[in-house]
Amino acid sequence: MPELTKMVNFHIRNIPPFIELTESQVEDVLENAGEWWCNIKRPYKQLNKNISCVIEDGKLIAAIEWAQYESFDIDYPISREDCCINWVFTYPENKRCLQLLIDHIGIVSKKIGCKQLRVPARFHFGVGWMGIPESWDHIIDGLTDCGFSIRDYAMLMTKSTSSGFVHKNINLDYKIHHKKNEQTLELITECRLKNGELIGECWLGEMPPYITKHINRLQNWRYVEWIEVNENYRRAGIGTMLLHSQIDYLKDVENIILMVDADEDVALQFYNKNDFKLEEKLYLFSDKEI
Repeated sequence: MPELTKMVNFHIRNIPPFIELTESQVEDVLENAGEWWCNIKRPYKQLNKNISCVIEDGKLIAAIEWAQYESFDIDYPISREDCCINWVFTYPENKRCLQLLIDHIGIVSKKIGCKQLRVPARFHFGVGWMGIPESWDHIIDGLTDCGFSIRDYAMLMTKSTSSGFVHKNINLDYKIHHKKNEQTLELITECRLKNGELIGECWLGEMPPYITKHINRLQNWRYVEWIEVNENYRRAGIGTMLLHSQIDYLKDVENIILMVDADEDVALQFYNKNDFKLEEKLYLFSDKEI
């Protein structure tokens, strides 16, 4: 566990929200992260979870966790034929080891009925984001060398709430309604016109509890699941107003983290205008047949 903890922290300490974990905290993530989709309890359970390692001269130089899942919800489709990689780490000088690990889990998972490998979407040690960060280029190179292809990119952005927001006067007769989903730990804020028409919505989520219970400062972080404004009412300041009203409502939010697709030009302009800082480019991978 000491060597795995060192390897985990080597990767995550420079990625928002900039955390380092103790050995017991890493153990807790290994035990509990699989039950969550970030902060949402998954409607499926892990089957046949395994951690495979490469050890050289008595030292851990690469590790990967993989599992099958059993789904209980058609909105979260996942098949027993999928072998899901929950997380993968190695040091830059040892990226060749990923081929050994991928080949190994391909052989083992095929014996239990899997037909394809899936690289993680919500990375278990990735708090508020998904995919593989660009700065982990040795992981990205290792996965592409193993036959995985990059399917998409996203931008990881953060903002300190102390820097404020760019406001506009909104010339509409509207009402704001907040509701907390205790099951998903999300605050959902709606903007409706007087006639009841929904013209904007923002979902702001807490950090996953398997992390926040160990690191108190993360209780002051939130991640933006989405902001959506009716096309007929965009560029009127509604998105900014929704996000700011949530922060005012919660009172204790100090930092925000979010992901936005790299080709979402309008969304990127919105976040740039509101002083969100680009932290990382995130790589998302396609599945690979075994």
